Amino acid sequence: MTSEEAAWVAGFLEGEGYCGITKNGRGYSIKLAVEQKFPRPLEEIQKLTGSGRLNKLNGRDAYRLAFRKDEIPAVVESVLPFLRYKEEQFLLLLEGIANPGSIGEYADTMKYLKASGR
Repeated sequence: MTSEEAAWVAGFLEGEGYCGITKNGRGYSIKLAVEQKFPRPLEEIQKLTGSGRLNKLNGRDAYRLAFRKDEIPAVVESVLPFLRYKEEQFLLLLEGIANPGSIGEYADTMKYLKASGR
């Protein structure tokens, strides 16, 4: 992916994307996804990153491109230099993946960042 393409993906993920570490019944889940009414930009992101799963959302006129936990590091590392607003959140995803024993702390920090608008 060229730096121009990475900058475009970064802007799209920051503007329309979701990243998070959430507690579920089995522990924690790490998510990076983006939703859009039209699939074409999501297909382009999937092509550029070489990863992600694109699905039409049930009962909604929208599509979601979601990245698996093992795909997230490569995606984040390729867009990190171009992030402005969600850089801290994306870095927490990497920390949570690299240090699963401390993931609860990263989840708490993620909550704080989102609540404070960062």
